[in-house]
Amino acid sequence: VKAIEGYRTTRNYKTALNLSIAGLKNECKAELLKMYPINDHKRAVLYLQTLIFSYDLKNEKEIIALLAQYPNANTYKLLGDFYLLNNKLKAAENAYLMSIDMVPNRFVPRQSLMRLYISQKKNTEAEVVARNIVSLNIKVDSYQVKSIKLEATNFLNNQNRNL
Repeated sequence: VKAIEGYRTTRNYKTALNLSIAGLKNECKAELLKMYPINDHKRAVLYLQTLIFSYDLKNEKEIIALLAQYPNANTYKLLGDFYLLNNKLKAAENAYLMSIDMVPNRFVPRQSLMRLYISQKKNTEAEVVARNIVSLNIKVDSYQVKSIKLEATNFLNNQNRNL
């Protein structure tokens, strides 16, 4: 019985993941909800990300409750984006900071936080984040990481010119 349940759960996750990749968020959510409650990590994180990608504030309480149960650095970064698009800037900042605290060597949440500070004209805070980005060791060299480091360097250079 456990093996059959495990097979069904795995099949449900793979189907939902493929729907998500195809951009069919409502269908993904419906597939995941076929086996409710969602009480395994991979399916819960995918469900969380599907809720976040809705950018609908009515999902906020459910998102927060699920994140408490299934914390994930990538999902916190997405939560920051969710809040940013809903103009909840302090909540976006806190979500980005949580993502950074969970996995400190990631560049993308730091970039998002730096951009948030720049958009709010919080240049002192943005400068701190930019310096952290520039000094962060690269584990996997990629175009994205180089681009983020360059963005931070350019911001710092512009800050120095304005002094």
